[in-house]
Amino acid sequence: MDITRAKIRDLRKALDSKEISAAELCGEYFKNIESGDGKLQSFITVTKDKAMEMAENAQKRIDSGDVSPLTGIPLAIKDNICIDGIKTTCASKMLENFIPPYNATVI
Repeated sequence: MDITRAKIRDLRKALDSKEISAAELCGEYFKNIESGDGKLQSFITVTKDKAMEMAENAQKRIDSGDVSPLTGIPLAIKDNICIDGIKTTCASKMLENFIPPYNATVI
């Protein structure tokens, strides 16, 4: 089974039952990005180190029982939503080096 195609509720169960760790799940998504994005070019900025750090922190929360429905579930943020310190270009040459000093409200 391709874990990256599983439903969120199934991923939640797998994380809670320790069938997979948050870091392993995150790593599976990065494998997909690395294998297919050269052709698809779906991602402009990939923050693997930050994501893996967040996955490790999520795993600590899962291990302690302090979880919400999305704890440890990987996600991608569209490149037109500002995240503090992460390059946000809106796929525009004009903004190719823009690094916002704030998070958008949705973040």
